[in-house]
Amino acid sequence: TIQVPPPPIYRATVVNDNTVQLEFVPYTDIDFKAYVIFRANSAGKMVEIARIKNPMDTIYLDKSVYTLRNSYCYRIQVLTFCGNSSVIDNSRTHCTIDLKARAGISKAFLSWNSYEGWDSVRWYRILRLNKQPDNSWEVLDSVSGSVNKYIDTNTLCYTDNIYRIEAVKASMVRLISSSDTAAAVPIRLPVTIANEVRRATVKENKQVLVEWRNPVGFNVAEVYLERSIDGGHVFLPLSNQTFTPFEFSYIDEDVKVQTQSYVYRTRMRDSCGDISPYPNIGQTIVLDVDSGDGLHPHLKWSPYHTWKEGIDHYTIERKGKNGQFYPFDSIPDKPGASELEYVDRLLPLNGFVDYCYRVSAVRAYPEYVFSQSNEDCTIMHSTLFTPNVFTPNEDRLNDSFQVKASFIVNYHLKIFNRWGQMLFESDDLNNSWDGRFNGQPSPLDMYIYQVDATGADRQDYHRHGYFMLLK
Repeated sequence: TIQVPPPPIYRATVVNDNTVQLEFVPYTDIDFKAYVIFRANSAGKMVEIARIKNPMDTIYLDKSVYTLRNSYCYRIQVLTFCGNSSVIDNSRTHCTIDLKARAGISKAFLSWNSYEGWDSVRWYRILRLNKQPDNSWEVLDSVSGSVNKYIDTNTLCYTDNIYRIEAVKASMVRLISSSDTAAAVPIRLPVTIANEVRRATVKENKQVLVEWRNPVGFNVAEVYLERSIDGGHVFLPLSNQTFTPFEFSYIDEDVKVQTQSYVYRTRMRDSCGDISPYPNIGQTIVLDVDSGDGLHPHLKWSPYHTWKEGIDHYTIERKGKNGQFYPFDSIPDKPGASELEYVDRLLPLNGFVDYCYRVSAVRAYPEYVFSQSNEDCTIMHSTLFTPNVFTPNEDRLNDSFQVKASFIVNYHLKIFNRWGQMLFESDDLNNSWDGRFNGQPSPLDMYIYQVDATGADRQDYHRHGYFMLLK
């Protein structure tokens, strides 16, 4: 008896739900009689299912299968006219891939049996059917030939996600075996996660900058921005545009930040069309400054809303002579208050034309974020007081002649004796006349002062008069 080698099988691949295609190497000896196709039954026993008498007919379509539920395994035997045949157990078994799909929350879990028959599988390709526009298969990903699971986290929404697996042989000859198809409709839960309004802050005293942050793990497709001008009762879309997942801020120029507080909120739409709930709001601060008691400017402002961690404190800023704002004090938040106040008792009384302020709400730990108010200024009423007598006797009481003033911007003082001779001159309110001229004490007498000043109230002051020098 001559031992006949079984023809090697190239592959077994699923064609559709009811067809498996088997491809193998032709038997070339002239004594060929038939190919016998065997398929394993449910008990694992190889059972003959077909005979092929054409030696060049090496593609067999098995149409008596149901591939959606089963993997099918095959072997091939050769019969010769000499009465010899290949040993069925020497034929290498090839088994198709059976794919399973299970729905998860916004995802699909795939699993499959390994392709059997090749020395090794280089990788498995995961494909998904795109029904629109042309029912084409899209390659989602590839995994190693040793992996038999995959999770699709970017599923199609509210519809069947239909998958197929392709095994790619690890060899110089590129062979592919396709699995059956499997479908899953991912579970969609109501969207409970929201993005966050990071802050709404006045910008350049004429705009509002709104910033937001999208949550990690949420498949954001679009962000919508809304605004309220009535304290948060009625919101309207801020503009006709929507924002991409990669945009995180908007500058609102249609605002009057000196008199109006604006409330902003956002919503997200995911790739399935589901809309998120509203997050926190961002409400701008409106600051108003008046002259208070005439010596100490009075600030009052609307509180910032809302950070979940709360507000750590409010920073008080005053504009310097160079036009820049500098923080000089702070106050804690007063939760629940409809208005906050501050009296500036630390201000310099002279040298400023405008007394302008700004406040900033500072977010509590862990992130340093602030929201600035508008800028507001007040005009302080200027005052000048000149003594009518002084006593330079070194008793530390009225030892010098000094003009007392508040809210004076420019100042010039001259002192004369009764004959018109100028004895003292200064541009500094902090300088005083000690009663000396050329280093010598001046006599007891009546003297003349002349003051020219410009006040923070935009008024010019011209004062002159007499005062006595006593011992």
